[in-house]
Formats: sequence, structure tokens, C-alpha cells
Amino acid sequence: MKTNWINLFITQFLGVLNDNLLKNLICFVAIYWSAPEDKSLIIAAASATMVLPFILLSPLAGYFAQRYTKTLVIKIAKLAEIFIMLLACVGFYSNSLLVVLLCMLLMGIHSSLLSPAKYGLVNELSESGKVSLKLGIMELLSFVAVLLASTIAGFLADNAHNKNLIITIVLLSISAVSFFVSLKIKTSNQPESSKAERVLNPIKYFIQSYKGAKKYKGVNAAVLGLAVFWFIGALLQMNLLVHCTEVLHMSNSSTGLITAFVAVGIGVGCYVAGLISKKRLEMGLIFFGVLVMAICLFVLAKTGISTSAFIVVLMLTAFFGGIYKIPLNTWVQERTEKTEISKMLAYSNMMIFLAILLASVSFALLQSVFTSGEIFEITGWIALLTALIVLVKIPFAVLRWMLVVTTKVLYRLKFEGNENLPVQSGGIIACNHVSMLDFLLIIATAPRNVRFVMHEKFYNIKFLKPLLKKCNMIPISAGKDKDSLRAFTNRCKTEINNGHLICIFPEGMLSRNGQMMPFKKGIEHISKATNAPIYPMHIDNVVGTPLSYKIGTAKQYGFGLKNLRKKVFISLGKAISSPVSAFELRQAIKELEVNNFSRRTKELNAIEAANVAAQQVHRKGDVFQKIEDLELKDVVINTPNYTIKDLMGNDFDFIGTREDAAGKPLPGVTVTILDEQKKAVPANTCGQVFFKHAFTQSKEWLETEYYGFMDECGFLVFT
Repeated sequence: MKTNWINLFITQFLGVLNDNLLKNLICFVAIYWSAPEDKSLIIAAASATMVLPFILLSPLAGYFAQRYTKTLVIKIAKLAEIFIMLLACVGFYSNSLLVVLLCMLLMGIHSSLLSPAKYGLVNELSESGKVSLKLGIMELLSFVAVLLASTIAGFLADNAHNKNLIITIVLLSISAVSFFVSLKIKTSNQPESSKAERVLNPIKYFIQSYKGAKKYKGVNAAVLGLAVFWFIGALLQMNLLVHCTEVLHMSNSSTGLITAFVAVGIGVGCYVAGLISKKRLEMGLIFFGVLVMAICLFVLAKTGISTSAFIVVLMLTAFFGGIYKIPLNTWVQERTEKTEISKMLAYSNMMIFLAILLASVSFALLQSVFTSGEIFEITGWIALLTALIVLVKIPFAVLRWMLVVTTKVLYRLKFEGNENLPVQSGGIIACNHVSMLDFLLIIATAPRNVRFVMHEKFYNIKFLKPLLKKCNMIPISAGKDKDSLRAFTNRCKTEINNGHLICIFPEGMLSRNGQMMPFKKGIEHISKATNAPIYPMHIDNVVGTPLSYKIGTAKQYGFGLKNLRKKVFISLGKAISSPVSAFELRQAIKELEVNNFSRRTKELNAIEAANVAAQQVHRKGDVFQKIEDLELKDVVINTPNYTIKDLMGNDFDFIGTREDAAGKPLPGVTVTILDEQKKAVPANTCGQVFFKHAFTQSKEWLETEYYGFMDECGFLVFT
């Protein structure tokens, strides 16, 4: 598999290198075979000959990639490339603009037929959730190839000695190596569809593809977004060729180098976006990418900007262009069924190259009326309008990304159990609740969008409600009105049945001492009503971070340097089948607490770890429980009683001690009661006592000789 990726990446790199080398040689060399006033026209013509085949032949390309194996399509296309480059060499030797433009057209045909198979192969070879990263690498290599092509073309244009011989050697060598490397790409996959429909009419194909894409959420919007990217990119690239020579007075080599900076900037941006979206597709990157692009384009339009500043801003524009592009590419691939990926990629190519063609026409018109600086400004307004549309269409994705960045600033997250969360199906995340910012921690770690259950008192705040509604928050009433409960239950069922995750904090309020409080019975009702899998989650070491409670008080920690960047440990357990009792779920989360505490204290000895645990518990005096020869002070400890306010402002009694009970376990320690068959028993049922704690390497339950029972709140009573 690794060898396949290397061969695919090399094939991609060399193919893009040859395409762009030929195009840039036309712009830097063949352009001087005609009158100077035809310069802009030839630049536009070179772009158009590369574009038209993608518009007219994408239906055929999609059919080939569906009907035949993608590796076969790639090999045939790479063989044809050798003969096209041979003809191009004849054109350069004879100084024939017509021949080299014909070869540019043939390379456009070659690339258009190759593209769906090449990018469709990325999806076939990728593991689940790795499409973004692989696409990022592909795009990085592509734009590095564009950089190298621009540099080589500029160098050849400025160095006349044996120019045609060198061009011949370079073009033929690249195409030959690319062909032989493509032969080594091996897959066992069969064609996508042996019954693929062949529609050669591009207009009919476009309409059919548009309608077909409607069944995949957001694919049409993503394709349109990609088209906008390439429209802006094409307009920027053509404008640079004029601006660099006429305004910045650069040579062909320097202009080629500037164009190369754009390519490398986009490539690096694509790779970074792929890394960011490696575990989760971050659609919020789209907004920030295109917004910064717009700002940079407005800066480029300024007349007094120095050449060095121009280059820096230009690279920033390109970098954030790559950030904008990759999430859209990934969305199309991940949201489309595997049997139709090639068809959607061909449809995407049609849209993209229609946009590039439109950019070529627009540039020809704009260049006759506006200066190159004014064209930069016009392009900036297009990017800004795109950013506003993205913000309106996907506000939650934009907000989510802002929250993720904020969370990474506030905390150092250590997440474990990501593999336990389903990729697409619905379910319930049940988590302990220590801080007002717990939702940030879940958003930043869960690799999917999560619908949070929140109190309707906060949901109905006027200025927040439209945003919360757009973010799919689920309000719940504290009352016992049957109609409200039924509406809440139906909403949860709908979200889960639609494949979404909802998050519930079963305690119903924030812990005042860092330990879990009793779980409300609502979780049992939702579990039974939805019959959805429940994913237990535990967040550890949050006490002391912003908006968590100071132990045993009603005061919260604020935002300060002392409580920022604290390590927070999060564990996600395996799914528990519904229906589940509140007691059973609480026990599962307690086990995750032991795991988190073990991770947190792994560098400490047992005594230090016990002291860390004890610091989280506010106690009155040093009274410990002792039964016969069982010493409990290192295991469990009673906590004081509290009277606290719930979300509605009502008093709530938090019981820290209970008569005849050994008390609640310390953080990092959990207790279970098992029957004679070593199976967990319900709350208040007698059985043998087992411990599990973080101060040992063993992850197994430790058997004791004692018997007792636990109530639903976790209090242990020995019998």
C-alpha cells in the first residue's frame, strides 16, 4: 500500500510538472513568435486550450473511470503523454505557435481524461478518515510541480543556448519516467460500475450530475466553492504575468519565480489543511481561508507596496487559498458513494474549468479596462463575497473551528478512545460535568459534529437563540410537562436516526468538588426511548481551569495565566447498548476516571498520586473510616454536605456523607459489587466488593474479602 502511494504521488507530480512546463514555455518562449500586442491574447489562449477539454470531455472521463479500473486509465493516459510531448518538441524546433497550442490542447484532453481516475484512486487507497491528508499531499506535490515548472520555463526563456534541445530532453524525459512509474501502481479493486451510463453531451451530463449530486448533502455547494477558488486562482495567475513585468519590471525568470511562490504557497496551505483535517473534516477552515485571501488581495492592490512585501503577501494569499481548497475537495470525496466518485469528480472538473474559462474571458475584458492593481482589488471583492456566503451557509462549522482554536489555547488536551466513536451512525455521548467550558473540550476532541442538550432557560435567550438553533442545540425543560418531554424525546430520536451524535451531561449540573454527582433518571428515559448506543466519556483534571468551581464553594475560577494551558485528560469508552440504567452508566464513567487519573499520575509514585487525589476533595477534619483490618483512608473518604444552586436558581442539597457509608471514592478509585458469577449487580444489591484504582499497573478488578452494596450515588456500605 505504501509503495502504491509513492508511485501515485510521483505520477501526479511528474504529470503536473509536464502540463505546466508546456504551458509556461508557451507564455515565456512561444509568446515572442507573434506581435507584442497579442501577448495577453496568447496567455488567455494557452489557458483556454488547457481548459476546454475538461468542459467538453469530463463526461467521457467520468465514464472511463467508472467503467474501467482507474490504474488502466492512468497507464494509457501516461503512454499518450509521451507522443504529445514529442509533437510539442517539433513545434518548438519549428517555432510554430499553432503546433505548440495544439499540443497544449492535446495535453488538456489527456489531463481531463486522467483526472477522475487519478483523484478517484485517492479514495480507493485511503483508509477511513485519511482522505484529507492524502489529498493535501497530492495538492502539495501538484503545486510544487507548478513551482518547478514555472522556474524551469523562466530559466529556459532567458537562456537561449541550446534552448530547443534542452526543452526536448526535459519534456520527453519527464513523460517517459511518469509512464514507467504509473505501471507500478497496483490495486485489487474492480471498476466502480460495469453498467456506467455513457453520456457524451456535456450539457446533458452537467444537468444529470447536478441533480445526482443533490442526494449528497452539500456536494453541489462544495463543487461551486471549488469553482470559485479556481476562478480566483486563474485570474490571479494571469494578472501576475502582466503585473510583474509591467508594474514591478521583472524579467521572465523573476516572473516565473513569483508564479512559483504562488504555487508553493497553495501547496503548503493544502498540506496544512490536510494535517488539520486528518482526524476530522474541518469545514470552518473554508471561511477563514477565503477571508484572509480577500484581505491579502486588497493589500496587493495598493500601489505603494514594495516588491518584497508584495511577494510575502502573495504567498500568504496562496497559502490561505490552499486552506480554503482542501476541505471542499474532501467533502466531495467523503460524502459521495464510492460507485459514483468518478462521476462526481468529472462533474467537479467541468465546474472548475468552466470557472477557469470564465476567468480567462474575464481577464481579457478586465485587462482592457482596468490596471493590474485594480484587477487585484476586484478579485478581493469576489473573495470577500464568497466568505460572507460561507458564513451564512455554514455558521456552525465556522463557529466550531473558532471554538476548537480557543480550546487549544486554553487547554492541553490528551484524548484517548477516538476509535470508539462511530464514523457516521448516531448515538449518545454521556459525560461528567465539571466546568462551564466542558462543551468546548468535547467539540475539540470528538471528530464529528455534536448536538448538545442544554437547558431551555439559556436556549431561549433572545440574542443567542438564532445561533443556538443554527448550531442544532437541543433544549430541555426542567419541568415534568409530558408534552415538553415528548417533544424533547422526539427531537433526540430524530437527530440520532439521522446519524448525528447528541451529548448529555447526566448529572444535570456542575460538580462542586470535581467528583461525579448522582445521575438524573432522564438518561434512562432517553436510553429507552431512542434505543441508541451510549458512549461514556470522562473529563479529568478540569478543576482549577476557567469556569470550574473552587472545591466546596459557589465561586468559579476565572481566566488567568495560572490556570491556562493545564493538561486535561479525556477518555471515551466503548459503546454501551441501550437501555441502560443511570447507575450502570455512572459506573462505566467511573472506570474511565480511573484510566484518566492513571494517565495523569503515571510519572508520580503511589504516595504522590494519592496526595493529588486527596487535594481534589474538600474535607472537614481528618476522620477516616476503618472496618476491622481494612484501611480505607487511601481508598475512600467522606466529603461535606453542600447546598448549591441548580440551573434554575433553586437550592439543591448535595449529600457528601451518608450514615453507615464508607463514603464516595477518591478520584482515581472506583468500586463495583459483583455477584457469585462475577457479574455487576444493580444499585443497592448486595455482593462482593472489588476495587480498581490508578495506583497500580493492573487494569483488572482487585478482589476483596468484603461484602456490601452501593447506592445509585456511589456510596459504599459494608455488610
